[in-house]
Amino acid sequence: NFTHFSDWEIACCCVPMAGVSGDMYDFYPSKIEGEDSLCGAGVFDISGHGISSGIITLLAKNIIMQEFYEGATIPLKETVQKINDRFIYEKGPIDNYITGILLRCEGGKIELVNSGHQRPLLYKSKTKSLSFVENTPESFGAIGISSFPSVFDSISLEMESGDELVLYTDGIVDCENERKEAFGYERLTDVFRKSAGFTAEEQLELLYHTLEAFTGEVEPEDDKTLVILRKK
Repeated sequence: NFTHFSDWEIACCCVPMAGVSGDMYDFYPSKIEGEDSLCGAGVFDISGHGISSGIITLLAKNIIMQEFYEGATIPLKETVQKINDRFIYEKGPIDNYITGILLRCEGGKIELVNSGHQRPLLYKSKTKSLSFVENTPESFGAIGISSFPSVFDSISLEMESGDELVLYTDGIVDCENERKEAFGYERLTDVFRKSAGFTAEEQLELLYHTLEAFTGEVEPEDDKTLVILRKK
């Protein structure tokens, strides 16, 4: 899927392991009439597989979207805490939990909360550099674990024209080939290093073609989700 806002170019794809996916991505456009800007985005991975995971994904999607918009004036880490508390309450005794990235955009400024998820990959156009966005030392845990408290913290990024943020689930880096080798972070980074001058759509296609060539005939063991956000 490819979409454009006035300030962001986005390419995204989710390849489910089976008919129902536990991965989820979402985008939150501005609600101001006449504006075509992006307020936020998220990529999430709900534990488990199959129908039960799919139902929990729908519950989570609704909670996250509502709390994102309602929490527009508070720090994003507080919004994620509200999402956590509400998700624990509404799912009841079900064990599923969520790892994920939720981010808020305001121009080139991004506020990001990583709740136990894969590290985003950041490309800086001016320096042509790639690096992983590390979580803060204070952060630990995921969303929806009632047995012990999680701590969420915000990370601030400044994005300029041509910069990219790549969000993905563990199905990308953990998928294995016939020799039981994982695709890994180095191969992921290498794809984006080679495709730095490509459009977001071309980068997305190259990544999935590279994954297919790597895995060969091996059956997938997890959903594979990738989102590329490029600042216009």
